[in-house]
Amino acid sequence: MEKLLNAILCFLLLMAVDCWPFGEDPVTVPNAPVTALVGESVILPCHLSAEISAVEKEVRWYRFRNNKFSIVLSYVTKKSTLEIQDEEYSDRVNLFIQEMEKGNASLQMKNTAFSDEGEYKCCVISDNLHCKNVKLLVPVSLNITENVNAILGTSIILPCYLDPKVSAEDLELRWQKDGLATSVLLYKNTKVVTEEQHEDYRERVYLYTDLRKGDLSLVIEDVRIADEGKYTCSVKAVTQENEGSLYLSVSVKLKTSESTCLSEINKNVILPCHLDPAVSVLDSEVKWEKKGLTSPVFLYTNRRVALEEHHEQYKERTQLNSEDKRTGDLSLSLKNVKVTDEGRYTCSVKAHGREIQASLDLSVTAQGGKPAMTVDEEPGNVKLKCISRGWYPKPQLKWTREDGSAVTEYSELFEEVEHDGRITITSYLSIRDQYDQKILCIVQLSGSKERAVSSIINSRGRPQHFAHLVALICMILVLCYIIMCKKGYAQIKSMFFELFT
Repeated sequence: MEKLLNAILCFLLLMAVDCWPFGEDPVTVPNAPVTALVGESVILPCHLSAEISAVEKEVRWYRFRNNKFSIVLSYVTKKSTLEIQDEEYSDRVNLFIQEMEKGNASLQMKNTAFSDEGEYKCCVISDNLHCKNVKLLVPVSLNITENVNAILGTSIILPCYLDPKVSAEDLELRWQKDGLATSVLLYKNTKVVTEEQHEDYRERVYLYTDLRKGDLSLVIEDVRIADEGKYTCSVKAVTQENEGSLYLSVSVKLKTSESTCLSEINKNVILPCHLDPAVSVLDSEVKWEKKGLTSPVFLYTNRRVALEEHHEQYKERTQLNSEDKRTGDLSLSLKNVKVTDEGRYTCSVKAHGREIQASLDLSVTAQGGKPAMTVDEEPGNVKLKCISRGWYPKPQLKWTREDGSAVTEYSELFEEVEHDGRITITSYLSIRDQYDQKILCIVQLSGSKERAVSSIINSRGRPQHFAHLVALICMILVLCYIIMCKKGYAQIKSMFFELFT
């Protein structure tokens, strides 16, 4: 029955629009829409032409919404009281009673809300029904920050406010991210519509405060790399719509605790690399590359280690230092370090199209063996040879005296690269044959305190009194032989006894 009565009312009111069967239409309204801001008072003008009094007439204001008319306010003939039919307008609407004598049937509305926007109908009823439409617009204005920066793994607020800050409970609010077909968050008909929410944001986003305060800000928890991008905050009233955009940047860094790592040959080494802040890389791509190689030394993708993609020289020798990929530790463990492993390494992590990198250098060292020294005697001089194997990189070799002073005689230096990249170093030193001090051959890596040392004494150039002693003994023996021949054996025996006792 109610629907039937409303349908009849709609028909009569629609027929009354711009219709005046007996001469000129006495109702005058503005052609342009009336605009009011939220919270302001507004007048919807409606006058009778030629200042015809409206006191003896019935004045009704209707609102057309959801395909039906509802009475906003009624003025009954010769009654000074007004009847407000819709509770939504209680204490907010009024007529200018004192001016009705002059034909003023305008509606005054206080504290305008977004929900007030729409079509209104001013009807004056006497012998006939005269109605005119008045359109009320309530613009939606937004105040939104252009750029927001978030730290990976934390929570962030994307600020968006109504201007002025009035209730948004009756609005439709949507947060959208560029590139996504569904909403980050949709608020409609006074509730959040989770059915239309993108799965990546479910249970991670919510509205920051009460919508009654005009705060439309969005909170994103556990910020991910994929969350970076452009977000749009849009609100829709009855017919008005407005939107604003901001860009969310996600701060995440790859850090290496050292710019250069040192490792001895044949040892294991860890190349440090970790995310700051420490967040999971379980669903990311982690790659380690070495400059100069076309294949990665390590690759983790699609939640598995892609061993088949590893460079041949690194298969079975590399792995992530931490098996728990939720800690953000991307450090690489390299086994059985070789000379050829030396170089620049790049650690990278990629997720949802974004990639970040960090690089470090690996320096390889090898401590060689103790030098072997030999002597080669030549007429007038002695040639010393010092050879030491298994060094990397090329070591320093120097000749010194026992007191540490440098030997300034002529020397030569040669190096040879072994099959595994280590170096054999050889030096020759020529000295005078009468040189009688201890000679040291010292080999060490540049910047290292550890050194290999060997020494030798020139036996040929040992002090000359030793040679004189040998000659003297020989002369004594010859003299003894001569005496033996002349004086006989007994006398010689007695002489030897006296000589050596």
